[in-house]
Amino acid sequence: MVARQNTDLDHWALAFDDLMSRIGSWFVRVKLRRRVAGFVRGLLAGQPQANCWTLAEHAGDAGPQGMQRLMSAAAWGP
Repeated sequence: MVARQNTDLDHWALAFDDLMSRIGSWFVRVKLRRRVAGFVRGLLAGQPQANCWTLAEHAGDAGPQGMQRLMSAAAWGP
């Protein structure tokens, strides 16, 4: 059972890395790409409520300001 869990986690990690590499070029700054990765991880975490506070907490941030800035002011686009 543990081997299957590791395989599932490895597959998920590879798929997540692939997603981030596909959309990474949309975000020029490394810090912004890391925040996007934390944002997406938070959305995929299955939390009962997804807002900037809960996503920031899941990402290990002290407050929601970074996630709010990502949604309101960050420059996106390929």
